[in-house]
Amino acid sequence: MGIEFTPEECLELVKYLQVDDDGNVYESRLLDGIKYFKGGKVDTSNLESVLENMQISLSDKKLKDLSQNLPVDDSGKTDLPNLLKEVNKLTGGKIETKDIQKELRNMGIELTNNELWELLKTLPKTEDEKVYKNTLLDNIKSFPGGKCYVSKMNTALENLGYELEDEEVKDLQNHLPVADEKTVKLSKLMENVESFTGLKINANEIDDVLKNMGIELTPKEHWKLLNTLPITFDGKVYRNRLLDRIKTFQRGKIWENKLETILEDMDFELEKQEMEDLRNHLKIDDHGKVALSSLMSAANLFSGDKINASDTKSYLENVGIEFTKKESKELLDILPWDDNKRVYKNRLMDGVKTYGNGKVDIDKIDDALENMGFSLEEEEIEKISRNLLVDDKKRVQLNSLLHEVDTFLGEKINHEDLENILENIGLREQLKENSVLMKSLPLDASGRLFKHKLLDGIKSLKGVKLSVNKLEPFMKNMGFKLEEEEFQDLIEGLPIDDSGKVGIDVVMEKGSLFTGKKIDTDNLGNFLENMGIVLTEDKSKTLLNNLPIDGKGRVYTNRLMKELQNLEDD
Repeated sequence: MGIEFTPEECLELVKYLQVDDDGNVYESRLLDGIKYFKGGKVDTSNLESVLENMQISLSDKKLKDLSQNLPVDDSGKTDLPNLLKEVNKLTGGKIETKDIQKELRNMGIELTNNELWELLKTLPKTEDEKVYKNTLLDNIKSFPGGKCYVSKMNTALENLGYELEDEEVKDLQNHLPVADEKTVKLSKLMENVESFTGLKINANEIDDVLKNMGIELTPKEHWKLLNTLPITFDGKVYRNRLLDRIKTFQRGKIWENKLETILEDMDFELEKQEMEDLRNHLKIDDHGKVALSSLMSAANLFSGDKINASDTKSYLENVGIEFTKKESKELLDILPWDDNKRVYKNRLMDGVKTYGNGKVDIDKIDDALENMGFSLEEEEIEKISRNLLVDDKKRVQLNSLLHEVDTFLGEKINHEDLENILENIGLREQLKENSVLMKSLPLDASGRLFKHKLLDGIKSLKGVKLSVNKLEPFMKNMGFKLEEEEFQDLIEGLPIDDSGKVGIDVVMEKGSLFTGKKIDTDNLGNFLENMGIVLTEDKSKTLLNNLPIDGKGRVYTNRLMKELQNLEDD
């Protein structure tokens, strides 16, 4: 086996083993006895075969790490207990398969029974049907299922080998899409925690690091960047986290002649034709510089999976997008193919949007929009679909669909526009660092979002207050078109506190009275009569006096119904 014992150690070892009447012992019992015996030496030049004989399997990397960490004597040997101690560090010991779910739950990781079954299929087991703990943890890192409890995130990360400080954990949590305020998808956690690995750099060296890459920031931009980074107590930050933040920073400029260096540093791998195509998406100023946000927006078209030219037609049809032979050829002609006739799926879908021709299966409109990068709710897709002309094959024109989507979503805004909008409605300081709002916003890969989505996010916020003197621009930005009488009526119905503020959720609730259809007050009697409502002359006068009537003598039906309820309560 490659393990040497002194005669005294051999006698001592036999005492621990169950020897039969013929003086024999089962091999499995011998192996177990050796693992717990405090004696013996191993020749480190024969390490791999010794471990194999002990039924211990290590990867080449772990075997190399083990060799480097073992204390070796002058004859090239190491004590068996030391060897097993180091092996245990690398494997984490063994776990019964029936205990895996409980073990993971104690770390803060939850798997369903089906997910556990799928995981077990991929795990290599020892001869005694157990699993090495570290093997389990290595596999769980790349497992597509599972979720992690936010309250136990630090414990989970420590067990998975990530040593994050408090500032880093907080920063990580702020960038994770938490599903139910308690858990996050394990795959998302693993994807985002990679930013907190690798080399750390001093915060005061960040400007030099970026300049060497070809990225320039003004002093103000540099300060804003520092304020968004998780800098630890020793004044350092992971270089990967810096680069990850730069991708969505929205400020700064880059030198056009350093494009390839920057993209390589940010893990974009572009071939010659792809690089030429990317340059066509960029606007270079007279000084040979490009806005960083513009570069990242274009670069993200060249990320993710690739697809073969021969598979594009079936791929697009699967997501509901159909082209004629002529249209398909025209589309393929405008795409940047690599040497193997493949193109990034993101760039393909961008080409589909730019090309504009083609048709979309009305039953697959949600798939088509999602693959083109539009994050829309089912109700929003229904609203958009109402305005589309459907042919006899239940298809709509792609360019018509894109036009309706653009009209519905409005303009796309970057970080600077975001701050301007928040300042205009008096919520800049309260919302710019609001993690609940920011995590709920569907930012694209370059950190931009549609104004419509921002406003929807603001509408649903609770606990955030608005100054009443900013109410008018707030209502305009939220899409309300109120005349003077209506605006004054809204203010009078709001519970404004002593500091002149009111909750956004209350404003939106009251504002809903000023939505929908309007009716002409000249026809008010007939309207009420059709509803079976009969008012006395006094109550009719009171109703009219309390209603906010616009310049055309009309009133919102919702506001009318609220006032009728008030009359009934009185």
